[in-house]
Amino acid sequence: MHKWKWLLALMAVTHLPAQTTTAPRNTESRVRVAFWNIQWFPGRRPNASSRDEDKQVNSVQRDMRLINADIMGMEEVRDFAKATLAIAPLPGLKIDVISNFPAREGQNVGQQVAIASRFTPMSAWMEMWKPAGPLTPPRGFAFAAYEIAPRQLLLVYAVHLKSNRGEIAEDIAIREE
Repeated sequence: MHKWKWLLALMAVTHLPAQTTTAPRNTESRVRVAFWNIQWFPGRRPNASSRDEDKQVNSVQRDMRLINADIMGMEEVRDFAKATLAIAPLPGLKIDVISNFPAREGQNVGQQVAIASRFTPMSAWMEMWKPAGPLTPPRGFAFAAYEIAPRQLLLVYAVHLKSNRGEIAEDIAIREE
């Protein structure tokens, strides 16, 4: 009798439908995500000439076509209009969030971080780092949450921590913190 119970249990288990704990992967639908520090876009420096700006715009737009990301995090863009200019060649891509960090000492424009995508964000915001003493990093982050498929969330942060504006000891301490 004991053997029959095990045999019936084994037969019942083998006829149960398969269950998975993870969502099935569809190799046809991938999300391409890229991040790029565009170096003071446009122009590669804060006070770039019109010629330098045009040169970098052409270069960045050419490379954006090659990257062809569904979600693009960008660092060191000047503002919303310039971030929009960077992604202009990519149909359907739009800026979902961009920071509004103040310009650093001695500069007339700030370096912003942005997230662009072909998706509708569920939520998006930017925030400056909270002061935590003399070694608080400059700027902050941008964030966006996307539902890329039913019940599949993608959380994206764009962060620009590097800073070469202070004394060498201060810059090193910020990076090590």
